[in-house]
This record gives sequence, C-alpha cells and structure tokens, in this order.
Amino acid sequence: EALLLPLALLWVCWSGPASAVVTLIDGLIQPQGLAIDHQAGKLYWTEVSARSLSRANLDGSEVEVVVKPSKNAEDAPYGVALDTKAGKVYWTTQCCTIRRANFDGTGLEHIVNATYTSGIALDVEAGKMYWTTWIGGLIRRANLNGTGQEVLISRGTQTPIDLALDPIRRKIYWADVGKRTVERASMDDGSGMEVLNVSWAIQQTNGISLDPQGARVYLTGSEVEPGAQSGSIYRANLNGDDSEVIISQRGMGVPYGIAYDSSDGAVYWTDQQKGTIQRLLLRCTPGELTVPSRDNRTMTQVSYGNMNHGGLQTYDCPENYTGHVTFMCFDGLVSHSSGTCARDCPASHFSQGNVTSVEHGTMIDGETLKVGCGQHLVGPVQLVCADGAVEIQSGECRVPRDCPAGVTRLIESAQIRHGPLEHGSRMDVSCPQGFNGSYILGCRDGVIYPVTGVCRASCEAGSLWVDNGGGAVVIQHSTIRPGRSLKVACPEGSAGQGVELQCMGDYVRVVNAQCTKISRCPADTIDVNGATLFHPTMGEGDVRSVDCPESYTGSVNLTCTDSTIYAAGTCFMDCPAGAIRDFNLVEVAHPAAAHDSMIVAECPAGYSGVIPLQCHDGNFTVFCSYFNSSRCSCRRLPQEAKISVPIGTLAPFVAAVLLSVLAICLVRYATRCPCQTLLPLWASHRSPRCR
Repeated sequence: EALLLPLALLWVCWSGPASAVVTLIDGLIQPQGLAIDHQAGKLYWTEVSARSLSRANLDGSEVEVVVKPSKNAEDAPYGVALDTKAGKVYWTTQCCTIRRANFDGTGLEHIVNATYTSGIALDVEAGKMYWTTWIGGLIRRANLNGTGQEVLISRGTQTPIDLALDPIRRKIYWADVGKRTVERASMDDGSGMEVLNVSWAIQQTNGISLDPQGARVYLTGSEVEPGAQSGSIYRANLNGDDSEVIISQRGMGVPYGIAYDSSDGAVYWTDQQKGTIQRLLLRCTPGELTVPSRDNRTMTQVSYGNMNHGGLQTYDCPENYTGHVTFMCFDGLVSHSSGTCARDCPASHFSQGNVTSVEHGTMIDGETLKVGCGQHLVGPVQLVCADGAVEIQSGECRVPRDCPAGVTRLIESAQIRHGPLEHGSRMDVSCPQGFNGSYILGCRDGVIYPVTGVCRASCEAGSLWVDNGGGAVVIQHSTIRPGRSLKVACPEGSAGQGVELQCMGDYVRVVNAQCTKISRCPADTIDVNGATLFHPTMGEGDVRSVDCPESYTGSVNLTCTDSTIYAAGTCFMDCPAGAIRDFNLVEVAHPAAAHDSMIVAECPAGYSGVIPLQCHDGNFTVFCSYFNSSRCSCRRLPQEAKISVPIGTLAPFVAAVLLSVLAICLVRYATRCPCQTLLPLWASHRSPRCR
C-alpha cells in the first residue's frame, strides 16, 4: 500500500489515450528526413541534432547507424531519399553539400556543393535529383552523380522546405513554410506553378509525400497553440481538393518528415519534438473474418475487400447464410462492428415432441412454413427457421379429441341428438320429431359436423330452433294445415313478438322470427390468475369492472354473454416480503411490494451497496439497469486496521515521492506536464515548454 501514491503519480504523468498510431522507434534526437525501401523492408531517417543517418526494419526493429555522427555541425543531415535500383541513399546537409552512399554507409561521396539545402527527391528513371534551398527560395536539380546542376524554380517561392515528385504526371510538389502553402509545378521546366487548396487546414507544412498511383498527397503540419505545439497528418487529392485530417491528437508534437508506403497503405513520419518515428496503417487488405451466427450457434467466414482506416463497410453473408455484417478497418486490422449472419435451414425432416417426421424444403433464416401433423395427430403447426434450426413457432400436434354425446343444430332449424363419436368416425341419425329425413354426422377433433343428409320440418306438431340474431331459441308448434300460417309465442327465457310459421306443401317455413333470448348470469365467483373475484347477478350483455382482491394488483372487466361470465384483463400477484440472493450469493432481505413496482433493498451488515428489485406477478428480479451493472451486488467492506506510524518515518518517503515527480516532469519538459496540476507550488519555476 505504501507504493500506491508514487504509482498513481507515475500513471498521471505517463498515461495517455489509446490510438491507432504505432510508435516504431523512440529516443531519437530531432529526427527529420524519412524515406522507405519497401522491397527491402527498411526505413531510413536523419537526426539533425545527433548528426547521423540510420535505418531499421519497417516495424522499427534492428536499428543500425548508416552514417556515423559527426563532430561538425555543418554535417548534420536534413532530407533523405533512396535510389533502390542502385542501392544508394542520398541526403542533404546543414552546410554545404549533398551526399550519397551505399545503403550500408560505405562508398560515401560528396556529389554537390550547396548551401541551406533541405528536402531532396529522386527521379531515378530520368536520372535526376531535385532539392530545395530554403534560404533564397530556390528549387534546383542535377544528375544523380551531381553533374548538370540547374535552377528549376527561382521565382514565386519563399522558404521551400520539402518536396516530392509525381513522375506519372511530371509534377513537382513542395511545402513552403514561409508562405504557409503547398504548391506544384512542372518537374521538367518549372512552369505552371499553382497553389494547392490545402492551406486552410495547415498552419505550417513541414513534410510532403506523394502516392502517384492513388493520386493523393500526404502532409505533416503543426501549429502553435497557447502554451504548446500540436501536429497533424493530412492528405488530399493531388490538386488539393477533398483535404482531410488523417490524425490529429493532443501532444503529437512536431511531425516533420513523412513517407507513404503504397504497397501496405501505411504512412510513416518523424516527430522532432517527441523524438519518434510513428506509423499509421491506412488500409486493410482483403481477407476473411470469423463472425458468430445470430444465436451463436455456428461460426462463419465473411470475406471483405480493401478498406480504408477508420472506414465502415457492409458485406453480404456467405452462401447458406442470411443477413449483412458491417466491418471496421482500424490501423490495418478489420473488426466486426455490427450485423449478424443467420444460418439457413437445409431441406430435412422435422421431429419434435408429437411432431414426427414432417418434411420441409430449404428455408432461409426467418422463413415460416405451415405443415400438417403426422399420422393420428391433428394440427397444423407453423415452423420457423431460426439460425439454422427449425423450430415450432405456433400451433401444436396433438392426439385428436373425441366427440361427446349432445345436440347438434342443423341449418334446417332441426336439433339432432346424437351419441358419442370417436374422432374420424361417422354416425347415421334420424331427424327429430316434426322433421322428415336423416343425416350422417361426423366427428373431427371434438367437433360434430354434418356430412350429408337433410331434415325438413313437417307440418305436423313438433319443435324447431330459430335465431334472428338475438340468440337461438327452440319453439314448439302444433300441426299446421297446408297453406295456413301459425303465430307462435316466444318460449320461456326469451322475449319478443313471436315466430310466424307457414305450411307450404308438406314442410314448414319460418316467415318471421322476433324472439330475443333473455340470458342472466347468477351471482357467483370466478378465478382469474389465482385471484377469486365475486360478481352479483348480471343481465345479458352487462359489463362490470371488478377490482382484484388484497395481495393482487389490477382490475378485471366481466361480461355476461349467453349466460356465461367472460373475463377481460387479469390480476397480478403482489410480491411478499422475504429475501433474495444477489450475484455474489449474499442474502439480502426485502419488504413486500406491489406488482410492477420497484424497491431498493439494502445490503446486510458487513457489506456496502443496495440491490434494486422489481416485482412482477409475485416474483422479484434484480433490476440492474436501474443504476448500472456495478450496483447489482453487495460488496464486502474491508476490515478496519489500525496502523501506528511515527511521523518521522514518513518524511523520507514523502521526499522521495516529490523528487520522483520532479524528475518525471523534467524528463517530459517538451510536453504539457500533467504534474503541474499535482504540484501547483512549482508553477512559477517550471519551464516555459512545460506550460
């Protein structure tokens, strides 16, 4: 525990936000020029203050010095360029030559005597080299061996500091820090000078690199903020259009030399202030990414193409899968951002529970199919394809019900009494008294239905049922003579003006029926979700709202229809007092609560925190989203401990901590020192570069 304070201070001074930028090499002394040999997998750079030229692998490993440090300040290297065909490295110096050597540093040559040189670029195919003279504002060129020197551009420039070539379009580009512009002209004769429209985004451009195949220009820039200097990496089209900031972050320092590797889609740069070489991958190459299916039942490979850093791209799922996925490219790595690939269901036979061997064709994810049930079962069921698995979405296959004995009404107003029937069986029945004919009835899953036959009401005395929309009633009538009519009063339990019958030939016809059934529901109780509700006597069509009893929440609407009570709504059970265990199995007592209410139960003695609980129909659940996931469990309190430490023993420790913080701030003098917020008493003595 004694180490917690100094460790915390170290973390404050050194920690920073995560970034896609990778630091390949650090600890350099004012690195400036930068060049890449992709074929050999090497990068070369200059260090002005160290007066050296070095190289390393593209991942920053195997650093080696190509040109050893010099004691003379005029030998300090600035810009650097590579002739990969001849295996030569070229560089400018502070004063007063342009030099070249083999890639391993041997064969050193002074090929041009020139003052105040900075940026350098090679047109190997044409056998030319170009360089800037930052004092005097000149852009010169010569043969690769230094002969044939000439001034390409002498007017319109002020302080050209770096340059790059586009041999495809025969253009030369340069950054002018004096004018704060990026410009270009013909690399053959210097004509056609024009300013690129990128200056609005850049306060001071330090380095420039081209991607001729991709038609892009890459730039390093920096600007002075109050008390600090921040840098950015930009890119734009070759004419300056569509300028964009690739990366800009606090504490970036002063990015200077820049090189773009079109083969890997990576941009590299030196940072003079931080003493680093850094890299950002701007492209993710084509490949495949494994993603889980929607319900995590399977894994599938989704192919993707070229992607730009920070970009999102949506791809279709592969064959036999349905859906789309969105991938993100970040520093050369592709990750799954959103979307799922749900597996389709191949043609097969489905069996589950009472559903046996139901054949189905190929189904895409989410597709539904209604199928019949197997032999001796009734249904149907609706199947759904859910991420490669066929499931029952609705319906059931079950053993069919038989038909009990009873009375069946026929459309001819006859009521036929029948005995019990088995599912799928048939029965011959005679028409009732007062009707002529016979019927064949069938039973299908507990329901009687007429198969064939006819029952015609005769004019002899008998009974028949009528329904004018107010409920079916059975009336009795006496014999009716042919051609005569008979008015029959409504039977008991109904009301109205009666029924008019007429005998036409040998059969009775209902001329007019005005009987409405009078139904009543006597006072009784009804069970709703375990709650017993009482209702008084209710007339046909009456609706009554009844509150749920004690220990339940809600109300139910009761309706009397055809002498039967029907309930709409339900009663939810309240939650009794008791105890519940949290995610750490700590038992937490809680009071009673009404349905759909929430309470907060306090953790027991020896624990801190509260547990949010929600009551739903008699059951408590832990409701994490009420606070956040960290408030869903009880945390054990630390045991108290008394430690006696003499005051004198703390003084050396405090002194050591303060000295450590001071040393850290002095090392990081070039950046904004977060330690000044910890030790404000030093504010009047800190370095201006630490403000």
